[in-house]
Amino acid sequence: MLEQSRVVRKLTKDEITDLISEIKLDPKWVKHYDGVTALQDGTTLYLQQFNQDATKLIFSNFKKYPKTHAIIKNIAGDAPLGRCYWHKLMPGDKINRHDDSDQLHVINGSLANRYQIYLKGDDNFLLEMDNAVKSSKDLEFSVVDFALTNTHFYQNNSNQPWVFLVFDVLHKSKS
Repeated sequence: MLEQSRVVRKLTKDEITDLISEIKLDPKWVKHYDGVTALQDGTTLYLQQFNQDATKLIFSNFKKYPKTHAIIKNIAGDAPLGRCYWHKLMPGDKINRHDDSDQLHVINGSLANRYQIYLKGDDNFLLEMDNAVKSSKDLEFSVVDFALTNTHFYQNNSNQPWVFLVFDVLHKSKS
């Protein structure tokens, strides 16, 4: 696993347009998880869902989001994709401080990378990653190789939604 998160690259103008256009398709945003999780606030739009240890595909909605799928595949290369979802934090929402080292796909070694794409940065979007506060403005329209086993936290102190894409890339031999 990564010791520190890192920006892989900035999105192109076309990628930004494609991602924004597809999340505006009147999607069904749902609660992230019915059990106890750090993501109690906000809603999730699942593009692809796996079981807890990333060994069985539950469903994929990529046919509805082909441009997003193409962007994700471009980043992942020929490695298999795991769970992929958009998360939206409304004003006042937060994701509690946590790390993801206890997730089964981390423990069993099937996860190669977790990427996050932040569509917009704002001085009122509080982001803590790698145990330090980061500027969400610096990560705007960026693909981040996310060190998920380090502590992270999100707080939307703005008056607008904060939306970001999260997707897991699995090891070829573990898929």
